[in-house]
Amino acid sequence: MNYKHPLKNKTIYDLRSTIHNRRGFTPTPTMVSRFLCLCTKQINTVRFAYAKLFSLVSRNRMTHRPQLVSGFTLIEMIVAVSVFVVVMVSGLGALVSMIDANRKAQSLRTVMDNLNFALENMTRDMRVGVDYHCGSIGNLNTPRDCAIDGENFIAFTDSDGDRVMFRLNGGRIEKSEDLGVTFLGITAPEIIVEELKFFVKGSLEGDGLQPKVLVITRGVAGATQKTSTTFSLQTFASQRLRDS
Repeated sequence: MNYKHPLKNKTIYDLRSTIHNRRGFTPTPTMVSRFLCLCTKQINTVRFAYAKLFSLVSRNRMTHRPQLVSGFTLIEMIVAVSVFVVVMVSGLGALVSMIDANRKAQSLRTVMDNLNFALENMTRDMRVGVDYHCGSIGNLNTPRDCAIDGENFIAFTDSDGDRVMFRLNGGRIEKSEDLGVTFLGITAPEIIVEELKFFVKGSLEGDGLQPKVLVITRGVAGATQKTSTTFSLQTFASQRLRDS
């Protein structure tokens, strides 16, 4: 005969009914232990159910959480625009300065090339010329020195036998090949010659010196005030033919 435990497979509610229906019933330690085990099992079941429900609710909230759109705040936009403006203004200032410097260099190179050509043309004619006459006074066909003070006018006979004259007039260097009847400017209008000096030495016959001419010129070159610059040039020419 198999013995069946009276409390086996009983729930906590069945045990409670058994205890209440049996008056004068005194629970044994085994029944109390079994009752506590059933209570603990029911509590764990409820706790597991609540934990699973909470997990489902939390997962649902995480899944359906509204997506936040990332972007810039107003302060960030203002700071970014300010930095951009400062950088652009600095860059434009440097670019404008470079453009002005390039224009100035190009303009200066053009006018200086013209001035160098004029002085080179003048000194080349002097080297192959004779009978230097410094100054616009006296007989222009006779030699005359001006080694100390210098003059802004010179006349000499070139290699073709023509009497050539150079002078400073109205801020320009002019040249005449018809004995001073007409003068033509050999420097550009952008060049303002403020000073032109000829220093002649050794042009007189019998002085024992080889004729030579020192030319000094100063002025301002440039088409505009922004691109203008001052210049100071000096060149030297000696007569190629040996002085008798």
